[in-house]
Amino acid sequence: MEARHNFHMASTLGRLFGVQESGTNKKKRPPPALKSINLTIQAGERVGIIGRNGAGKSTLLRTIAGILPPAAGTIDVTGVVQGVFDIGVGLEMESTGRENVVFRGLLQGLSPDEIAAREEEIITFSGLGSYIDLPVSSYSSGMVVRLAFSIATFLEGNVLLVDEVFAAGDMAFQKVAQARMSKMIDSAGLFVFTSHNLSLVSEICSRGIWLEKGEIKFDGPVDDAITAYLERAV
Repeated sequence: MEARHNFHMASTLGRLFGVQESGTNKKKRPPPALKSINLTIQAGERVGIIGRNGAGKSTLLRTIAGILPPAAGTIDVTGVVQGVFDIGVGLEMESTGRENVVFRGLLQGLSPDEIAAREEEIITFSGLGSYIDLPVSSYSSGMVVRLAFSIATFLEGNVLLVDEVFAAGDMAFQKVAQARMSKMIDSAGLFVFTSHNLSLVSEICSRGIWLEKGEIKFDGPVDDAITAYLERAV
């Protein structure tokens, strides 16, 4: 099977379904963020990954997406992955917002016609108005977030990976972002989400995985995972 990874400032196209990582590396390296992870995620699942800062949540998502290679073991990937990470990272700050839309679309592997078909929808959703034709370096932090999120989430994929995106931006943006992500979740064949917002994890996920120091401490029904985490880790 051929895997294709086109990296987009907050998105990655690749392949997924089962994830297996195991073993140790013979070379001297810093301690691995993930330790002997053996994990399979099936089509149709809504998975929330919880844990403290530094537990390995973001590393796991980026490894699944193909952004980070495993130090050892294998990752089996099937399906088209759309990952939303690090809102704002990778934008060309001296280019205009519109130029970033086009540039990121090309990096994503879209044709000029495909980009043109989505361009106005992305710009309208961003709410930037005439600012879309100004350099991104002139934007406020909130405007950068809106542009990045708009570009990242108007892509296609049947496997959706999301890392703490709802924590970005102001309250108004968070409401818009959550509504947009809800639509994406509904259309995704598989959804994996990391967050410290346990109420949100409980609301949108059915399976919960608690990571602690790179190891899976609990994997099961989401509310049971949250209870175990709160009782033993917090």
